[in-house]
Parts: sequence; C-alpha cells; structure tokens
Amino acid sequence: MTTRRRLAVEARGDVLDDLRIEGLNAAYRRAIKLLEDDTAPATAHASLIRCMFDAGGLLRADQDDEREKELHEMTADEVAVALRQAQADIESRRQNTGLFD
Repeated sequence: MTTRRRLAVEARGDVLDDLRIEGLNAAYRRAIKLLEDDTAPATAHASLIRCMFDAGGLLRADQDDEREKELHEMTADEVAVALRQAQADIESRRQNTGLFD
C-alpha cells in the first residue's frame, strides 16, 4: 500500500471514529432537545420518534417480547426458580456429556 493510500485509510478511520463517538452523541443530544421542544412541528417529532425507536430496536418484528428477566428484575421466588432450573441444567449436562464438554 502506498504512503498516500495508507494516510487516506487512516484519515477515513479517524473521521469514522469521530463520527461514531462525537457525532452520535451530538445527534442524540440534539434529538432529545427537539423532542422536548413543543414549538417544533409535529411531523418532526413523529419522524424523530420513529427513527429513535427504530435505532433502539423497538420496531423490529422479530424482537423477542418474551425475553428472560435479568436477576435484578426478578422477585425472590423467580430467582429461586431460575436457580433450580440452572442447577437442573448443570446436572443434566454432567450426566449427559460432562460439565465442560
């Protein structure tokens, strides 16, 4: 690769890094300000809300609505059930193939 080509690749990488770090943060802050601006047109709000929901994965049809709760979201009874299920899974794996297979 020529020096000029290498410099171009590095410059492009630098710009993409800045866009991903600073650009996305700036766009997000601006989007929130626009959403909070009651004088902005309703179409702007609607378009932005759709874009933000889409970016957040809330509009995907394949999204798993039945995701498992994380431990901090569970009640004590749910944690106990999850623990029993994990222990049963470990025991089943030990009997079938060994713990680390």
